[in-house]
Amino acid sequence: MAGLTPFQQGIKLLYEGDAEAARHTLFTLWASGGSDAANAARFIALIDKNERRFSDAIAILESSLEKFGREAATLAQLSE
Repeated sequence: MAGLTPFQQGIKLLYEGDAEAARHTLFTLWASGGSDAANAARFIALIDKNERRFSDAIAILESSLEKFGREAATLAQLSE
């Protein structure tokens, strides 16, 4: 996956149906606090939601709000 950012790599893995590898890639990005970290958290939460791991989805979104501030997109997804 040369030439892709870590965020793009995670999304590509998700598109290819490898949710576990996508989650791992996106979680690593989220933990690093890079520029796409908040977006990564929202996709991790989406994966968790699709796998019916609602508590995990809520936890990553709440942690993202604490780490990166009150972003409208994260608040909207949390409200779902």
